[in-house]
Amino acid sequence: MMVGKKKYQPIDYEKRFNFKIIGQRDGMVFFPRYDPKTGKEVLEGAKDVRIIFDSSISHALDGRNDVIYVWDLSRDRGKIAGGKATDRLETDRLIKRSDKIKAERDALQKQIDALNKEYNEVNSRIDELQSN
Repeated sequence: MMVGKKKYQPIDYEKRFNFKIIGQRDGMVFFPRYDPKTGKEVLEGAKDVRIIFDSSISHALDGRNDVIYVWDLSRDRGKIAGGKATDRLETDRLIKRSDKIKAERDALQKQIDALNKEYNEVNSRIDELQSN
């Protein structure tokens, strides 16, 4: 995705897009909402958004130029920011992110528990050696 002169890579996508597309395929691709360097909204002040598909994604496009879709945000600004569909997409994205964070937190908690156990064992051994 290109917004102005900045290029953004997808942060998540449905894994069925890992293969060349034959026919039609529906699915979701998620791009960052905020710029990782500045923290500002990606679409803030943007005039247009370009989605660029590599020509190698489909046999029908082999040997041709990349496919580029352009959205003129200056005309669609009011339509992008609302509606039930937008809320549902944002909710789905947040649920997926929440699941990833929970999994990371659980993995870190296991590491912390293992370190605490080892720490307690070392301290108890130190106490045992000092009491002798």
